[in-house]
Amino acid sequence: MKKVFQAVLVLILLGICTAAAHAQYLALGDSIPFGYNPLIWTPPGPPAPTANLLSYYHGYPQYVSGFLKLDLWSASCPGETSSSFLVGPPDNGCSEWRSGLPLYGEVPLFVSYASIMETQKEYAVSFLAAHPDTKLVTITIGGDDLLLLEDACAAKYMDDLADIEKCELAGLGDVLVTFAKNLTAIYLAIRFEARYKGPIVAVNYFSSDYANAVETTSLTELNGITLFLTRVFGGRVADVFSAFQKASTASGGLPCAAAVGLAFPNPLAPGGCDVHPTVAGQELIANLVLQTLKSRPIF
Repeated sequence: MKKVFQAVLVLILLGICTAAAHAQYLALGDSIPFGYNPLIWTPPGPPAPTANLLSYYHGYPQYVSGFLKLDLWSASCPGETSSSFLVGPPDNGCSEWRSGLPLYGEVPLFVSYASIMETQKEYAVSFLAAHPDTKLVTITIGGDDLLLLEDACAAKYMDDLADIEKCELAGLGDVLVTFAKNLTAIYLAIRFEARYKGPIVAVNYFSSDYANAVETTSLTELNGITLFLTRVFGGRVADVFSAFQKASTASGGLPCAAAVGLAFPNPLAPGGCDVHPTVAGQELIANLVLQTLKSRPIF
């Protein structure tokens, strides 16, 4: 009888382990969860050193999934805006990634969309409906909304920094209103259309230069909207902004400083920082996500 009980116990434990090993984790968003590295290349730039492009990109979802032993499905796309997440282009480069690279005959994304026309929102809803056992959803979205505004102002005023900043501040309100509407629609789709009831962790944005008042103010406003709406829909926020700011204080607010190493240097602006985190930065973000989940077990 004892042997039978032991055998049954082993089978139960194996079943639990198997179920946990196949539990799903859906990561949504832009180039941050994708793990984009600006020092490699950007389509349609020079050829990559190998056809296996994805091996060069490591976002925080990969570290989170490894720690929690969840099967990761990262639908993230570099250059995705909150608007393109819902309805498709125009975006800030995601459509180029989605269209694939003819040189290699591949689409350099971590998941296969049903078609080039399928939006990330549609993918998320379909995935969650098909995987009701999904244990975690993370999302980082909205940063490219601000970058599009920055690019539009820079194109309009060229090298006049003062006018560029005035343009960005003048356009910030409209961008934030649109972002709030879009993020609300995204959460409505996840919670009600897909009927997902599990934990959602939104990851906010760090500033590439905390001494830059315009950039830091814009991100503070964007992150504030993310915090409010994520809480409204029963989610939590991993506060990357504050963690990177604290780590960058002694280096003048630059997260890419040698003593900090959380962000890549900007290859187009010597001495400045890029908006993308390094491996160390991604690992810190992953730890923040895990800390955020502590008070809400996912199993």
